[in-house]
Amino acid sequence: MTNSNRIRIPLAALLLTAAGCLQIETKIALHPDGSATITERLNFSRKLLDMAAGKDLPLQLETLLTRKAALERMQHMGKGIKLVSHQTRSGPKGSKESVTVFNIPDLADFVYVSPFIPAREKGPDRIPGLKTVVWPTYHDHHSWAYLAGWMCVSFRPVGLPKPPAKPKDKPAPPMPGRSPLESQAFRDLRPVFRDLMKTMKIKIVFESYAPVLTTRFGWRNANAGTHKADLIDFAADHNMDARSFPFLENEEVMVDLLRLDFGSNWLKNNVRGWQTNRTLPVLHSGGGIFFRPSAHYFNKHFKGKMLKHHFKPAIPAKFESIGWRPPKP
Repeated sequence: MTNSNRIRIPLAALLLTAAGCLQIETKIALHPDGSATITERLNFSRKLLDMAAGKDLPLQLETLLTRKAALERMQHMGKGIKLVSHQTRSGPKGSKESVTVFNIPDLADFVYVSPFIPAREKGPDRIPGLKTVVWPTYHDHHSWAYLAGWMCVSFRPVGLPKPPAKPKDKPAPPMPGRSPLESQAFRDLRPVFRDLMKTMKIKIVFESYAPVLTTRFGWRNANAGTHKADLIDFAADHNMDARSFPFLENEEVMVDLLRLDFGSNWLKNNVRGWQTNRTLPVLHSGGGIFFRPSAHYFNKHFKGKMLKHHFKPAIPAKFESIGWRPPKP
């Protein structure tokens, strides 16, 4: 086994062992005035807490459940964000969890930062997170993917280490292919990690004040007028693969997870169609979420603007035509 493989396998072991014993559920709820409430539940299993207890580790898990940790992380989550409430409590089967609620005056300033902030990363531009981008549409998309007069929210990764610059005439090399020896090593580890990951749950969902009109990556319950769009939804205990077998029992999927190859064709092929198949996990592939503007967003972005629809002259934006109104009681 090569040195790189010797390093990569323990790294995968460390990552997936921790991931297998935790649950993170986060909801980002947008309000009509442009503010947002972020509710997060973080749960560590008793097994993981016992593994970390008393060890001289750079990351002490129980401290991540504290109010102090929430306040420290909040400093990197956007201008004006405030801690509304924080609760630490006992969870199922001896686990411990925290429920934290944040509020931010303007969703456009929000950056979602996970509880696991690298201790060495001090600058705000070095903290990995998801940056929220909010923008209006003034013309129809050429492929009718969205229409003029809609609002869009999208999320993009920030704070990730930048790859070294490469000469323009040399394309970036693809991830190394599997060698038979490396693949066999990961296959040998597969039953262990399948057991460790069986309680893992990660869910991040965006909820708009208005029904979702469309997204660039798909969304569930589209015909029901849902206000929600899942960014990530993975629950190891009930997700299936494309052949309706337990997701973690798919040998090729597990090998790629252990290789940390989250963009592999095996993974992509086994989550394709998640929009209509609720047994598949949801993996956000990028793109925006579209909905009608509230009075706040209309006055901020559309008032006095012109809208250009396909094959028609530009027309003034009118709230009566494009705006969202709260439903009547």
